[in-house]
Amino acid sequence: MNKKKIIIDCDPGVDDAVALLYAFKDPLIEIELITSVSGNVNVDKTTTNAIGIARLANHKVKIVKGANRPLINEPLFAEEIHGVSGLGTYQFKDVDLSVHENDDVVKALYETIMNSKEKIYLVPIGPFTNIAKLLMLHPEVKENIEAISIMGGGIKGGNVNVAGEFNVLVDPEAAHVMFNSGIPIIMAGLDVTEKSLLYPKDLKIIQEFGEVGKFIKQIIESNPRPKIDDSLLQLNDVVSIMAISNPEIFTSKDMFVDVEYGGRFSRGWTLGDQRRANYQVANTKVILDLDHSKFIELLTERLREYE
Repeated sequence: MNKKKIIIDCDPGVDDAVALLYAFKDPLIEIELITSVSGNVNVDKTTTNAIGIARLANHKVKIVKGANRPLINEPLFAEEIHGVSGLGTYQFKDVDLSVHENDDVVKALYETIMNSKEKIYLVPIGPFTNIAKLLMLHPEVKENIEAISIMGGGIKGGNVNVAGEFNVLVDPEAAHVMFNSGIPIIMAGLDVTEKSLLYPKDLKIIQEFGEVGKFIKQIIESNPRPKIDDSLLQLNDVVSIMAISNPEIFTSKDMFVDVEYGGRFSRGWTLGDQRRANYQVANTKVILDLDHSKFIELLTERLREYE
């Protein structure tokens, strides 16, 4: 079985951490590169976290430090959700970022994509700054990208405000570039990710999976995000990984999606064309629902491998 080759662009982030740990064990994908971006916390912290998570999992993969700010906006962080470190109260130690001072994320993305014998899936699960820079500077990479599977947006609206979901709102200009690139988009927005819930009974099982299980328990229980109903958190970013390897557990609809980047009240809104007639040609597969029991089963199966 040929594994699907992917690049993960991320801003860890509690749910990013779980997504990476899941991806390392997914037998249907092969991670060619991980890049970091400013998002949930600043890029030094997201890079530190990505390196630390890979080390914890004993997974060898190239990690490159990316953009430290959006294309135009001032940086926007989510420490009130993910904690000051990005991982609740957990902090990785002994990560030397000096070796990443001269990282060129666009070059790393370009070379990884163009040198691949198979088309690559891009999986950006943070703000889309790195992806937009790549597409603007090297549009030729489009020919070797199979699709872009994103966590971001929401046809239903946002979470930072009524219109804007965090990953899009941080850098809506970058999101606009990506959605209008001509590359097929798989969108795991709030329409589905708000259903990707982890419950205490699930964590009780996962926390027994060795050091990784203990780590997941700590970052989830120590993050400051408000708890909604009886769930612990949404596993937003896991959806974007599973959408590539296990698309059968999701329900989606093809539609044209673009991003509002100029509105006073609607900046960062992902608008989906849902007209019954005269609609624009679809550019995005918008995921709307998931088989929750299968989602948790797959997650648990993979994480169990860390026992």
